[in-house]
Amino acid sequence: MSWSAIAAAEVLQEFNPKEQAKLAEIQAAVDNLTPILGRIVNMVRGTIVAGGGRVDQPGTIPDQLREDVIAVARWRWLISLPAQEGDTLQSKQRQAVDDDAMKRFDKIAAGSVKVELPTTPVITASPANATEVASSQTRTATRDKMNGLA
Repeated sequence: MSWSAIAAAEVLQEFNPKEQAKLAEIQAAVDNLTPILGRIVNMVRGTIVAGGGRVDQPGTIPDQLREDVIAVARWRWLISLPAQEGDTLQSKQRQAVDDDAMKRFDKIAAGSVKVELPTTPVITASPANATEVASSQTRTATRDKMNGLA
């Protein structure tokens, strides 16, 4: 497992050739998928950090979440299309997969689902709900030294 960038072509692979042709016809020369995918990647990276995880180089995601990122990007792209033209591509199954992925992201943000560690982390976060030590100095106040000060 590793962290790597994800391309819009990976989302397009989730559609059959007939659907791809319809999407190309609806969008014409406008590419809405690339910016949507970028926002989803940023959201997922933020979710990982919120859950106490670490993230790798900018624009990368862990392979364990690749299918979830594709599912959310695919659904967000489909609902961004003009209503009548995109309706035929918006199936209940695709929406359900998006819902499942968003639930998994919520669990990651809460720290209850762990994400694979990056090989070259750029943001190192503390575990969720952890307490960090403010000083590395040893404790000088002990029970014996404090005896009788009360």
